[in-house]
Amino acid sequence: MKAVEKVAIQEKAINLRDRLSNVVSVNAVSLAYEAIILLYHLIPFTYTAKIPTIPIIENSPKLFLLPDLFVLLTAGFWGPFATWLATAIFIPWANAYFFNLTATAAAARPGSITVMYKPAEEYKADPLTFAVTKALIAYLVHYKGFGFMGLFNPRNLATVGESVGRETQLIGAGIAGLAALWESILKR
Repeated sequence: MKAVEKVAIQEKAINLRDRLSNVVSVNAVSLAYEAIILLYHLIPFTYTAKIPTIPIIENSPKLFLLPDLFVLLTAGFWGPFATWLATAIFIPWANAYFFNLTATAAAARPGSITVMYKPAEEYKADPLTFAVTKALIAYLVHYKGFGFMGLFNPRNLATVGESVGRETQLIGAGIAGLAALWESILKR
């Protein structure tokens, strides 16, 4: 019985590794990390909950801090969060979708100068273009003060930069870019 359980655990670990071993997962982990940091900064933990002593299990009372979810009804939350969504996900994704370098692979016909294109199987948005666009936006917004011609509130951009971290966004984009390059090299 133990051997069967061990094999099942190994198979699940291999399956998980296979699912996480791609550039989309690298981007998802990076963006999830940024989102958690931003949400922790934007949502205050102001309420307390107490778990009383339970005599049967002989525990001591515990106090827990709970988030104030009423902040989700304010512009103070949605302004910075929507700014982060736009600059970290939507704008890079749109750019990667329309400038998808992996959507077509050039293959020259033998004896001809014309180039044929065949559709790629994998990504609707180019992961390398996504990473480069995200890094470029983070650099322009947080280091050069570019506000997208007034589209984003400078206070919201500052909140995102201070909470998530300017370097965190650049490092996440760099790691995703390296993963995209590595994956494309392995596919060749």
